[in-house]
Amino acid sequence: ITYWFGSSDSVYAVKTVSDQQIALELDVRTGVIRREYSDSLEELYRLQKTLLNANESFALPRPLDEEELPEAVIRRMRTIDARFEVIGDLEGIRLRDRVVYNRYTRNAQNPGMMPALTNRIYIVDCASGRLLHADVLDTSAHIPVPDSFFVKDARLYYIKDGKALTAISLWK
Repeated sequence: ITYWFGSSDSVYAVKTVSDQQIALELDVRTGVIRREYSDSLEELYRLQKTLLNANESFALPRPLDEEELPEAVIRRMRTIDARFEVIGDLEGIRLRDRVVYNRYTRNAQNPGMMPALTNRIYIVDCASGRLLHADVLDTSAHIPVPDSFFVKDARLYYIKDGKALTAISLWK
């Protein structure tokens, strides 16, 4: 299960079952599944857009272009990326002097097994390019999933290993 977006009382996540994406609405306090969306996700896309427009302190990742990023951040990204086979496009959030982004990297493939991806997340300081935080969200993704993290009120939120909600302060 990968985080998609949230509201005051629900968390929305996606999972892939037999190459089909299914969305889940989870109770934010208990984690109990309230509803499963398998036919169409249009209702949830509209809800997500409404929530984003109503809440300025909430940010989801979006496609990032290297041209809009400071040179120090680009150098750090290239150093990190050189260690892995990166899959998919660059998505992230730039807030003041921080860039938060994630990368999907290909895992070593075992014969006869479906290829898996690792979803890695990073926080980089814009001025120095210093890596402030790195973590692995998932080691068994089969496709890159957008919006696997978000920022709310200067905290980065993501679900680690499909089980643990993690919150990191962007400024300490």
